[in-house]
Order: sequence, then C-alpha cells, then structure tokens
Amino acid sequence: MTAQGTHTPLSGSLGGRHGECACGQQAGATHAYLRCPLLHDLQRPLIAKIRDWLLAIRATGVSKGARTPEDAVRWIDTNAPWTSPLDGVPEKGRALRAAAHSFSVQASAAHLRHLRAP
Repeated sequence: MTAQGTHTPLSGSLGGRHGECACGQQAGATHAYLRCPLLHDLQRPLIAKIRDWLLAIRATGVSKGARTPEDAVRWIDTNAPWTSPLDGVPEKGRALRAAAHSFSVQASAAHLRHLRAP
C-alpha cells in the first residue's frame, strides 16, 4: 500500500530507482493512471471512464467537487473531493473504480513481466 491508496499500480519503481518509474518520471498513482508512456495502452479505458465520470459531475451543475483527471485519481482511492450523488454520478463512479482496479491488475502484471525480463 502507498500513501496514495491501495489501487496504485507500479508504486515505487518499474525497474528504475526507488520512487522513479522506468520511464524516468516520478512514480505514483497520477503518473501511472494518466501519464506514464509505458502504460499508455492500458490507460485508454481508464481515461475514458475518468472522462465519463467528470462529464456526469459537470452535468449536475454542482459548482464544487472533482473537476480534473487528477481529482479523479485522488477520488478513486480516497473518495475526495466530494462528488454529487445526482444524475448518474454514483454509477459512473462505480464504473471508474472498476476500470481503475482492472488497470491496476494489468499494470501490476506488466510490472512483474518487466522485473522477470532478462
């Protein structure tokens, strides 16, 4: 488990120095879920669910709460920032968490394959 939560894939390293991803950037949930070029193909379904969730929040017209993909990453593990219980947001949130779990499983498998590679 990391300080950012239980879903964080590849926390620590992917063959790089501790705290650094193999791509050379700082490792962490936001990096893995949104920015790591090594995980680009795995990120696509997750990023689509992030967009769906953020659009559902915006559609409620509520002026506070999650607004950015980085907010969504934080929400996946912490349930913060607050999100509206209105108009499909909870359903989109469940789909987002399911996509994050799937991403984490796949990214962890990629991490293990990388560590086992000669």
